[in-house]
Amino acid sequence: ATNEARDCGKTFAEAEGDVAYCADMLDYYAGLVVDGATRERRAPPPAAYELDAACSIATYPAGVAALVTPWNYPLLQAVLKVAPAVAAGCPFVLKPSPLASLTCVDFLQTILGPLTPPGACNLLTGGPPLSAVDRGAGALLADPRVAVCSFTGSSRGGEAVLNAAAPFARPSALELGGKGALVVLDDADVEAAADQALVGILSCAGQVCSATSRLLIQRPIYDAVVERVLEKMAAVVVGKPLDAATTMGPLVSREQQERVLGFVERARQAALDVRQPAAQADGSGYFAPPTLVLGDLEGSEVWREEVFGPVLCAMPFESDEDAINLVNASRFGLAHAVFSADEARAAKCADALDAGVVWVNANQILWPDTPFGGWKASGFGFEQGAEGMAPFLRRKSVVVAPSPAPERGYVAAW
Repeated sequence: ATNEARDCGKTFAEAEGDVAYCADMLDYYAGLVVDGATRERRAPPPAAYELDAACSIATYPAGVAALVTPWNYPLLQAVLKVAPAVAAGCPFVLKPSPLASLTCVDFLQTILGPLTPPGACNLLTGGPPLSAVDRGAGALLADPRVAVCSFTGSSRGGEAVLNAAAPFARPSALELGGKGALVVLDDADVEAAADQALVGILSCAGQVCSATSRLLIQRPIYDAVVERVLEKMAAVVVGKPLDAATTMGPLVSREQQERVLGFVERARQAALDVRQPAAQADGSGYFAPPTLVLGDLEGSEVWREEVFGPVLCAMPFESDEDAINLVNASRFGLAHAVFSADEARAAKCADALDAGVVWVNANQILWPDTPFGGWKASGFGFEQGAEGMAPFLRRKSVVVAPSPAPERGYVAAW
């Protein structure tokens, strides 16, 4: 946990939680290890087909897997890909971000490497830190021996992965960017909504693809929620990740800091209302203050684009339908949240939102059996759950008849 905090800047408490979740994920996929001798039998053909035959499904490892991971959750993202790949029987090459790979080295050298056959477990570090496209994985993705790729990163990076996969018709799972929304209906608990608004934007200093960076509040309680969010932001302690008093650490790099602060400055120049109530961090570091942006946000850059930092935009809405339309206007569709005291109302809203994950009266909670993936420009495929193994498996239908089938039906037509 200490190395994880040092590697990417998240607080020690967050890193501890990540490490514990990694252990749970490894246990989960250990229970899903594929036994190649086991076949799933399907129901026999309908009587009308007049066929004495049976079908079984055989499952095989897909082959060598390229696993390309980001810098915001270095160890956790590695485990999310390595665990299902190994459970499926795939050898792999893990390519972590050049900005954060210390715990990936620890994981493979001290834990996984000794447990796997020679050549099954491989790590490729280094590469250009500022490569927004492939993080130095270009040669790996161009290798025809790679059978499948799982990538987590930016939308531009996902495009590069698909371009590299096209000549080989290589299956690829992509978990890309997001612009999540937290919708607060007028019957919601104001205190809980304000708390979870901060959870959704300050975890890992906002450097989270599932961050709920858009806060939509129904007008009757808009002022009350905004007031509580500002009060809670004022209490955030920005500082060094291993300091016990710190509740939000720095950003991962100078470039990321410049990117986030650039969004904030352009919001000011656009005459938006920018609030930064927390005290400035002591000492040097790539810090960015928790920020709330108010005003006429619809269509603005900070409302549309993924900032990937602790910048929350809040806007009022009138009806439930208005909120749904505002949320779904984004090109992204990764994760949203809805808060309401009315279970049926919240469920109706959740059903209407375009996203792979929707939380109701919660935010950012997952467990190993929960599939996580996006819609629209946020990618396709899932991590976690049995669905997380799908990219690493190949299936074959084996149809068996006890004797040559008689010439009838389609057989005769051929």
